Amino acid sequence: MLVEDLRASKAQHLAITGDLTQLGLDSEFQDAQKWLRELSTPSRVSLIPGNHDCLVADDWQRTLHRWHEFMASDDTSLNHPGDFPTSRIRGPVMFIGLSSAVPTAPFLATGSLGRQQRQRLREMLESARERSLFRVVLIHHPPLPGGYKWRKRLVDSRATSEVLRQSGAELVLHGHTHRLTGMSLEGPGGKRIPVVGLSSASAGEVSPERAARYSLWTVTRNGGSFRLQHRSRVYDAPSHRIREGHDWNPLQDQ
Repeated sequence: MLVEDLRASKAQHLAITGDLTQLGLDSEFQDAQKWLRELSTPSRVSLIPGNHDCLVADDWQRTLHRWHEFMASDDTSLNHPGDFPTSRIRGPVMFIGLSSAVPTAPFLATGSLGRQQRQRLREMLESARERSLFRVVLIHHPPLPGGYKWRKRLVDSRATSEVLRQSGAELVLHGHTHRLTGMSLEGPGGKRIPVVGLSSASAGEVSPERAARYSLWTVTRNGGSFRLQHRSRVYDAPSHRIREGHDWNPLQDQ
């Protein structure tokens, strides 16, 4: 149902912010790889890993390597398999993929980027700004300090959000919370950067903030700037259908 609705939406590009597996098992990676290939071609899907995809340290070839073609940068000579950030340019939009997914101790679901990844993020954001591209940052853990529970937080959220404040971005999309979250932070010149998370697209919940949904974002040039619009597609449990959602717009207060 989800794949059919995504295809009907005619979206030009798909962004997935992680947690395609539950325990990070080899069989789960194989199933997810098959699902991704049924979803679309690798050039139309930008994927980053979630903490469930990296619960324990395991061999790259048996795990995330199976999804490499959906995560790699356009210019694969710029990075080795498994390196982040990644970058993909589609029209006026640059998708910058980060990996905050790291193995953790039991009962923890924290993440981190690390100094090197944050520095590369800064360089990519500033380069994209000079090229007048609309910058979409994909990260699994919410990047704002206090954005989620302590045991599930991004450990270096303060340093990460500072990169975004200084270098700017037009949109930050995250996963992890399994509920609707619409936040923002102040970028260069006082411009607000939307920081948006959704409930899982495969959730079986019925409450509005946790019901399965996905977002449709439209980016259009408006003179020397961009216009960003948002729509929701929400699973309606009683009718077992995905419908247009009018209950939530993370841009309404921006």
